[in-house]
Amino acid sequence: MWYKSQEDYVNHDSPEKSTKKQRNNALRYLNAYLFDYLPYFFSKTETAIPHPDMPEKFLGYLFIKPSLVMENVAFKPEQKVIYPFSFIDFTSLFVDMRKMNSTDHNNVLRDTLATISRYFEYILTNFSNIDGLKLKSNPLDANKKKVGTRYYKSNKAMLDLNYWIYFRVFMKTVTKHLMLKSVHILSSFDHPIALTLIAYSH
Repeated sequence: MWYKSQEDYVNHDSPEKSTKKQRNNALRYLNAYLFDYLPYFFSKTETAIPHPDMPEKFLGYLFIKPSLVMENVAFKPEQKVIYPFSFIDFTSLFVDMRKMNSTDHNNVLRDTLATISRYFEYILTNFSNIDGLKLKSNPLDANKKKVGTRYYKSNKAMLDLNYWIYFRVFMKTVTKHLMLKSVHILSSFDHPIALTLIAYSH
């Protein structure tokens, strides 16, 4: 449901090429959070919070801005509730990292979150009666802080996210090293797949 609804949103009004690109770029942050960071978080953390495998499970009080009231309503006292890094802070961090290596303007974070907010509004308007897409509200409405301010998570949360980032870089480096090693071995036998691996490694 995530990918299908995103594809519908990106193309729903026959947008210009630049608008379509801008929407896709913004949704990449959401998808990195959903399909990369959160699986890592849930694999390392024992928590009662459910994985948002469909849009209707992406709740603002769980993934945008925690609410003690909603936590009390949604979970039993004996349940262990540990929150992941919020989507807002996750996106803020990566936008900041990206700006260090580009000439992006200062409104990238604001524009990215606005685009993603419009995606959820699109779901609310068009698919709110479909299982998996039954959002009761726009999850980004839970964010009341001024966009562009520094992230405020605890040191532990920052360390967990930093570990995830560096672990990904490490695995990418190891994978490339093993691939190049395989290329060297295959090349010594004039194996045709070596050329394919060389191209992929770059």
